[in-house]
Amino acid sequence: MADVQWIKLYTSFFDNHKIRLLRKAQDGDSVVLFYLFLLTIAGRCNANGEIYFTENKPYNPYILSHEFNCTEEFVNHALNSLSILEMVELSETSFRILDWEKHQNIEGLERIRENGRKRSQRFRTKQKMLAETTTPEGSNVTVTLCNGAEENTEEIRKEQITEESVQCTTPVQDPVVVLTLPLIGGKEYPVTRDDVVFWQDTYPAVNVDQQLREMKAWLIANPAKRKTEKGIANFIINWLSKEQDKGKSNRTEVALRTFQPTEF
Repeated sequence: MADVQWIKLYTSFFDNHKIRLLRKAQDGDSVVLFYLFLLTIAGRCNANGEIYFTENKPYNPYILSHEFNCTEEFVNHALNSLSILEMVELSETSFRILDWEKHQNIEGLERIRENGRKRSQRFRTKQKMLAETTTPEGSNVTVTLCNGAEENTEEIRKEQITEESVQCTTPVQDPVVVLTLPLIGGKEYPVTRDDVVFWQDTYPAVNVDQQLREMKAWLIANPAKRKTEKGIANFIINWLSKEQDKGKSNRTEVALRTFQPTEF
C-alpha cells in the first residue's frame, strides 16, 4: 500500500447524474456510501483505481462485507449497480474504479508511488550496508541501525508533507454547466455537459440539447408545475424516455411506409 492519506472529492459529488440515479434506486444511499468506501480503498492501494486486499490477495464480496459491516448479498447488489453505471469494473482478480484518473491528482499519486519505491530501495541498501558492517563490540552497529531508522522515518514524514502540499494546491475543475432548469421556490437546477453526454448515450433517438431547451421553456410557462431538487431528475428522465419511445415509433412508421415487398 502506498502512503496516500486522502483522496479528492468534488463538492458537486451528489449532483452527479449517476449518483442521483443510484440514490433513487433500491438501497440507493447505502450503495453511494459503499462507493465512497471503495474510493478510499482505491486511494490506499494507489494503483490507478485498482482495489485489492493485499497485492497478492484480491478483494471478494465476503471480505468486503466484513469490512463494510454488511451482508454479501448487499455487496453483490452494490457492485452490480455500480458496474451497470460503469463506475466500477469487475474482474476475477480485482475491482477497479473507472475514470479514477479523471477525478484524482494522478501526477501527485504517481509521485507518492515513486517516492515509496525510492524509500524502499534506499532502506534496503542501508540495511545491506549495515549488515556488512561489523565491529568487535558490535555496539556501533546497533547505534547506526537506530540512527538509520530515525533518518528514514523523518525522511518519509518530510516527503509526505511535500506531496500533500502539492496535491492540496492542485486546482479542482468544476463541471461545465450548459443550462439551468427553474425549480420550485426560484431555485435553478444546473445541467452539466457530463449530464448531456450521459443522457445522449442513454437516449440515442433523442436530441437531448433540444429537449432540455424545451423542458426549460415548459417549466417557465408552467411555474405551478415546477419540480423540487429531488423531483427534477425524474422529470428529466421521464421526458427523455417518452421522446425516445416517440423516436422509435417514428422510425418504425417510416420503415413500414418505405418498405416495398418484392414482386415475384
